[in-house]
Amino acid sequence: MHLHCCVVSDELNHTSLVLGCRLSGATIRRFKHNDMDDLERILEEAVVYGQPRTHRPYKKILIVVEGIYR
Repeated sequence: MHLHCCVVSDELNHTSLVLGCRLSGATIRRFKHNDMDDLERILEEAVVYGQPRTHRPYKKILIVVEGIYR
């Protein structure tokens, strides 16, 4: 991950994951725990609006969770 990427993270992820995301230099977006509608909204915004300021598309979008959701 780098400056032109976006990390979408569960708001209840462990601190070690949060710090790793921050150190990557990517844009960090958080979604509500176990809320797939909120995750979908954030992903749609990331795809439609792109990067802050430039609005260019992100090179990569990574979703970070600690488990599997049903």
